[in-house]
Formats: sequence, structure tokens, C-alpha cells
Amino acid sequence: MAFKVEWTEPALKQLGEVLHVIRSENPLAADRFSSQLLHRVEQLARFPRSAEVYRRRRGYEVRQFSYGKYRVFYQVRPRLQRVEILAIRHGARREPRLPGGRF
Repeated sequence: MAFKVEWTEPALKQLGEVLHVIRSENPLAADRFSSQLLHRVEQLARFPRSAEVYRRRRGYEVRQFSYGKYRVFYQVRPRLQRVEILAIRHGARREPRLPGGRF
């Protein structure tokens, strides 16, 4: 059974900021980046545990995968059959603040 993929508000905002930066330098690259990243995220519906574990805490797991220079953090909620995209960060930036405090 496929999981449902949902984006949190902070993750959507971060995605918009990333695309804005890329688009200012190369609009075609921004479109390509967006399309390919969204395709990779949608694969999580079928393979929610395909990325490495970032941290485990209180019954849910946070995972991450790299896409280009960026890291995508997500939470797997097996009982709800849901994957929540939590954050998108440039790999050179500090660790993100994720739900439940700093990990």
C-alpha cells in the first residue's frame, strides 16, 4: 500500500526559497531541479524507508536524502501511512530544527 506524501509549511517555504535562488541564476535549471526533486519525493510514497535514518525519536523516524547540494528531511508515520516532508536544506548549512526539538 502506498503512503501519502505531504509537505509541511516550512518545507514548502524552503522549497520556494531554493527555487527562487536557482531561478535567478538559471530558470531552466530551476524547472529541471523542481521536476526531478518532486519526482524523487513522490517515490517516497512507494518506498518511504528508502533513505537513511537521520534520527529516531518517540516512535517516529526522521530520514534524509541528498539531492544535488540539498538535503531533504522527512518523517515516516507508518500508522497513518504518511510521509511528511519536514525540511529542505543546503548541505553546507547548519542542521535544521525539526519537530520535537533539535536533533
